[in-house]
Amino acid sequence: AFRRTDRPQVGGMTCGKLLLRPDIGRAYWKDADLGLSLGEYNIVHLLASNVGRYVTYRAIYDRLHYEGFIAGGGADGYRGNVRSVIKRIRNKFRSLDPTFDKPRGDPRFEALLK
Repeated sequence: AFRRTDRPQVGGMTCGKLLLRPDIGRAYWKDADLGLSLGEYNIVHLLASNVGRYVTYRAIYDRLHYEGFIAGGGADGYRGNVRSVIKRIRNKFRSLDPTFDKPRGDPRFEALLK
């Protein structure tokens, strides 16, 4: 499912080994397309754009849906959804790089990638 690409290196945002292409909504790790969904891409973009800053579960969830969206069990029901999507994102990175260990489900990690 994941493939190497010959995409042009124009535009985009680089964060370590990560290349984000907002013009096409794609994320590349070590030149390979991660195969992220749009929601997952938006979260990775949020985290990579906030290197060194605290990013809350709520901010991550708002990026996944929209600001103020409520689902699950009450006011904090979104927390489980955030942990699940972080786990899915981490597994996609690990499928390309078994040594990858960020993020760990904690929105306070300093950077998605270093």
